[in-house]
Amino acid sequence: MVAEPSLARLLVVAAAAALTACPGPPDPTPADAAAYLGLADGATHTYQVGQGITETHDITTSSIISEQGGLVFDVVAKQNGFVTDETQDRTFAVEVGVDYARVRRLFDCIVRCGELSAPIALFPIPLDEGEQAQSTVDVSTSVNNGTPVVTSETHTVLVGAEAEVTVPAGSYTGTSVSWTRARDAGSDTAILVVVPEVGIVRWDGFDGSRLELAP
Repeated sequence: MVAEPSLARLLVVAAAAALTACPGPPDPTPADAAAYLGLADGATHTYQVGQGITETHDITTSSIISEQGGLVFDVVAKQNGFVTDETQDRTFAVEVGVDYARVRRLFDCIVRCGELSAPIALFPIPLDEGEQAQSTVDVSTSVNNGTPVVTSETHTVLVGAEAEVTVPAGSYTGTSVSWTRARDAGSDTAILVVVPEVGIVRWDGFDGSRLELAP
């Protein structure tokens, strides 16, 4: 007479078969977070800034090393092929990890360099309405390798709601992000609209200019 297998053994075999047949999804990586924000080495995003003016944001892998295993990109904003005083505010090094984005350095560090006493926290990945981050940092700014000038800044970032937005590149569902910068001279606010897997499609800058993603 052949013994019937025990219930426990049947459950173990069934569970093993289920795990083999249906592997779970892979864990997210910093590369996934970078793709979510439209960041990739060699990518260029082109924006319209007023009538007849365009601005390109060139993205390359940064020389800055992430201590947390993330990826760091240099985002360099140019008008007519050059970094200007206006575009320096949209030029920075950004680090992305599995679930975060933060600024590691300001400006292009060729003409102007803004070294930070600590990273500036931006927002969680994926974007979550109502999330807020505040960072108070010392910014050591030097121009053409001159003597650095140190200022204290407080950066407050608030993630808003999803909304439909139409720009020259098309219509998207994006999330607004308010970024306020406060320093001795006063405060100013930039508003970014971020679309997953595309990146920033609209950018109302600290200087009051509006950038919209071009086709």
